[in-house]
Amino acid sequence: MPGTQEFAASYIRLRTLLDALQANTLRYCIEAEGVDAKIERINQVEAEIRQVVKSVGGDGPCEQGYYLCDGVCVPYQCFQAEFLAAKKRPDGDPTQYRSTKS
Repeated sequence: MPGTQEFAASYIRLRTLLDALQANTLRYCIEAEGVDAKIERINQVEAEIRQVVKSVGGDGPCEQGYYLCDGVCVPYQCFQAEFLAAKKRPDGDPTQYRSTKS
């Protein structure tokens, strides 16, 4: 029967794989030549990652404390909602945004 040490080693391997996936996916997508190529890579990788998320039950319904964001469960409120609700700053700088929430 597996013990605590084996569980710890398994957990560390999983965290390492997830870290590698995140870091290398971002690098792979960002380093593509041109915006169209970047978007194509993002769409390809997104489709593959969504399949993995689905296989572990991360496509809903979400557990308590998780939020359904763009079809996947995450432990934070959707960034997209905040971004889409953003307004230009009163100083007129179009590159700076503030949330409409108080």
